[in-house]
Amino acid sequence: MTNPTTPYISTYAASAYASKKSALDSTISNIHYQFTLGGAFGSSRMYVAIGEAILTAEKELFADIYGVVLYYQAQYDITISEVSEIYQNYVGAFKSIATSKAGSSSSNYINLLNQQYDFWVSYLVNLTTPSVNINSDKSAVSTGETVNLSFWLSETSTSFTLSDITTSIGTLSGFVGSGQLYFAVFTPPTGYKGSVSIGVSNGKFTDLAGNPNLDGTYNIITIPIDTTEVTIDTTPPTIAVSSSTSALTAGSTAIITFALSEASSNFIASDVTVTGGTLSNFSGSGTTYTALFTPATNSTTNGVVKVASGVFTDAAGNANADGTDANNTVTMTVNTVTADKISPTVTTFSPTDAATGVAVGSNIVLTFSETIARGTGIIQIRSVSATGPVYE
Repeated sequence: MTNPTTPYISTYAASAYASKKSALDSTISNIHYQFTLGGAFGSSRMYVAIGEAILTAEKELFADIYGVVLYYQAQYDITISEVSEIYQNYVGAFKSIATSKAGSSSSNYINLLNQQYDFWVSYLVNLTTPSVNINSDKSAVSTGETVNLSFWLSETSTSFTLSDITTSIGTLSGFVGSGQLYFAVFTPPTGYKGSVSIGVSNGKFTDLAGNPNLDGTYNIITIPIDTTEVTIDTTPPTIAVSSSTSALTAGSTAIITFALSEASSNFIASDVTVTGGTLSNFSGSGTTYTALFTPATNSTTNGVVKVASGVFTDAAGNANADGTDANNTVTMTVNTVTADKISPTVTTFSPTDAATGVAVGSNIVLTFSETIARGTGIIQIRSVSATGPVYE
């Protein structure tokens, strides 16, 4: 449509307009002829006869006024005010001729004519169905873009909603507005190349007089879409390492979790550096992996698990580069030393116990079951038995 404010009335076949227009033109010509007859208003009887003929013609004229609206709007896309102006010209011509021929005696007829005109113009306005004009802020849409749509109604409506709008593909959201102006946002599907048709079908909303919109074939817009463009991933993945516990003792273990920012298929156990213990039961996929850390025995060395840079990649081949980040390393305190409650024993003697013929000055060597600390006691050498005389 050429003007978004132009009301549109759904039409009959074009031939019906031409026929109706021809009949109306003939009626108007006859009325003009009757008024221009010399002395036509010379007697009251003639006046009454012509007046009745005029009134009859006028009734026929205004009864078909709807057809005139259809004809003119279909052929010339003119507004209701322009159509009204045409009728007013017709009425004006009748008024002028009636006044000149009948003088003041024509006032009753003119008053009736005015009433007819006011009624039918009001009737036509109430019969005018609302229309909608759709506009887009983009002529085409590509990857990552959305389209802002506006819907301008020719008449105020309180029943126009988001569900009245149809789209061949994609989604509509953000519907707001009131009266004659409404807005919505169109989001295209990803990986699609083609076009979208957005429109409002017939009978979806009404004006305040209850007339439904009937311009469904005129208010469809088509927007080309190409969301097949692939965005190149150049962002390296990151990793965060965490532990189920911060302190380990003898017999305890920790579950280590590796959280990746992007899925990886080549992150493996050997990518992990471990000190102060061992890593086992490595498992996982995508962005989440786990392993079991077991601290070294009889140790107070901290357990450290870390992932260096450049050891795994994302699906695009970008290698991790955050090895120096604080969350790439987890440190756990370790104390797996156990208390010794077993007394040491002598395991061997040299010379052996109860040995004879031991030369004077021979070294005496004792071997204990574990390392001992030198104490303050003494070593006694007895003869024959543990109760024999002490020699030293």
